[in-house]
Amino acid sequence: MSAPARLQTLADRQPTLSWPGQPEQRYRVQVAALLPEARLVVMHDIEVTGTHWRLPEPLPVVRASLKVVVSRNCPSLDIQDLFAQGPWFFVDARPGCAIDPDSLQTTAAGLRWAPVTNAQRYSVRVFDLRAFAVGEPLVPLSETEVREPQWPLTGSPREGQQVLTIQAACDGQWGRPTAWHPARP
Repeated sequence: MSAPARLQTLADRQPTLSWPGQPEQRYRVQVAALLPEARLVVMHDIEVTGTHWRLPEPLPVVRASLKVVVSRNCPSLDIQDLFAQGPWFFVDARPGCAIDPDSLQTTAAGLRWAPVTNAQRYSVRVFDLRAFAVGEPLVPLSETEVREPQWPLTGSPREGQQVLTIQAACDGQWGRPTAWHPARP
């Protein structure tokens, strides 16, 4: 797959898939859209000519993970191959519960961001990038919920080795996380 990128999150509920190949060739496209709790909501197993295909209708949900297998009609690939892999990309079309990354500002008091309309709280997670660099899972060092759109940076993140993610909660649902790193302009 060339688009969407691996693990990318899109707001479009009717995404177009693209892959490298020959435009005149036929390809088998298998797609499964699953809810966060892994319940299947949409599945397609079709043949197309060309190197792109768009879902025929918008997903019936605002949030899903999508598993994708594109092959040159390989008969040995079946539904188990599709479900055995992790998601290729995500759709998150929840309206207005994301922090604008351009609003992140470092101040003397710490990190601030523009308030999100309808957000009741924010989750701030601190990750250590050194663990990721040596192939260990990226797990939060800490996670704190705050009510105001600000986070004190005292002692964190240290020397560019940590990254923060900030996520707003609107009407009981968490929005997309926004990442911040001290090297960010």
